[in-house]
Amino acid sequence: MIDKKVHRIAIIGAGGMARNHIKAFQDIDGVEVVGIFSRTQEKTKILASDYSIEIVANSIEELYALTLADLVVVAVPVLETAGVVRRVFEFPWVSLIEKPVGYNYQEATDLVSLASKLKARSYVALNRRHLSSTNAVLNELSE
Repeated sequence: MIDKKVHRIAIIGAGGMARNHIKAFQDIDGVEVVGIFSRTQEKTKILASDYSIEIVANSIEELYALTLADLVVVAVPVLETAGVVRRVFEFPWVSLIEKPVGYNYQEATDLVSLASKLKARSYVALNRRHLSSTNAVLNELSE
């Protein structure tokens, strides 16, 4: 019998994008969402309850220590992303950063440099390119 590894996922954030990632990951065999952290504890506890996530951490450090997750999804407001990502890079998990990686070009390039220096394995989801508002602007610009 083949021993399949279960990939452990942690979530930072408790908004709509966090909810969408949780739903998507829970539909994949061999993947388990094992913990969640957000500064908004009430929303975090509701999300954890809605999706049977056992670990609700009080910090990023605790999230890592309690879950030993393979991957962390960062789904926080844009203005908080850089600070959260800097803390995430302190741990050996792979990270998926939702939303723009930085609020501006300088912040984004600083994070890229830090990821390179720390050899952080990180990916950025560019979902905004598919939003109807983005498509509307692109259509207007092309006209």
